[in-house]
Amino acid sequence: MKKISKEKASSYKKFIRISILVATLSVIASIGLLIYVFHGMEEEKRLEELAVKTSIDAQQTPQQTMTEPVANPATKEPATHLPTDTGNSDAAVMTTAEPIVINIETTPEPTTPEPTTPEPTTPEPTTPEPTTPEPQPETPAPQTRPVSERGYDPLPPIPDGPEVLPDLANTIFIGDSRTKTMSHGGKLEFGLVPDDHVFAIWGGQLDWEECKICAREAGKSGAAAVVFWFGVNDVQMYPNRDDPMAFIRNYRDMVEEYINAGGKGRMYFMSILTTQTTERDYYVGQEENIAAWNAALKQFCEENGKGYYYLDITHLYSGRIFCDNVHFAKWWYEESLLPYLREVIR
Repeated sequence: MKKISKEKASSYKKFIRISILVATLSVIASIGLLIYVFHGMEEEKRLEELAVKTSIDAQQTPQQTMTEPVANPATKEPATHLPTDTGNSDAAVMTTAEPIVINIETTPEPTTPEPTTPEPTTPEPTTPEPTTPEPQPETPAPQTRPVSERGYDPLPPIPDGPEVLPDLANTIFIGDSRTKTMSHGGKLEFGLVPDDHVFAIWGGQLDWEECKICAREAGKSGAAAVVFWFGVNDVQMYPNRDDPMAFIRNYRDMVEEYINAGGKGRMYFMSILTTQTTERDYYVGQEENIAAWNAALKQFCEENGKGYYYLDITHLYSGRIFCDNVHFAKWWYEESLLPYLREVIR
């Protein structure tokens, strides 16, 4: 026998594989074609049955007609339309019926006329002519104070107080330990201002509830002017030290307590002054925030308008003005702060 070379054997095997693949694809295509033709015949048959059913239903559907009203022979009143249910539909169907006329002879009974009593006549009420009311002077609408965009409402307007005396005799002070030092009530007890003119607390971080108590007591004094001085403790006590709005909101609530308690006259708000201490951690670094807090306090006064005055006393900060690096020396009050206040509070 003749030996077949490896190249020819490989060609034969390749040819056989291709022939088998072509035959398989042909069988699959034939089966798919048969399925498609069978499905089309089934769909056509279903459409024909649906068309026949629709035609039969249309012929069996009852028509809706309107019934002519039948006259009631006893009352001579027209009858009303009554819906009749054919049983084949959920809706009521009106049927047409021929009118039925029934002649019934009746003998009228004799009637005795009842005596008529003349009805009393009442005079018609007379309508008074409308009178035109006299025009009244227009009442001006109450002035509304704008709400601050900085997170707090403006304070109520302050009433007009008594005359402000230039010697501070009619002026009171509300504040923290720096304010309390001016009276005999503080630990330093300089005695520069009468004790009943000072409403302040001594301590570290500011307690606003105690400040409100001081403000309420001060509001009963009837003073012509009040000086508020807070902030050196507050700059470092709030979680977000570079945001003074929490301080301003507390400040505002305390001032409102003063007004509601009867406080009158002008209100002066002194700016915050820094310290010279490095011994207490909560005072270290607060200089970075004091400028921003003073700017917020100044805007607070501007938003509330007349009767609210911001006093920038930073120009009074010079030299060795402290007695303990936190509180100011007695000479500074005597020679610097109090003369300045006598000049501006008039």
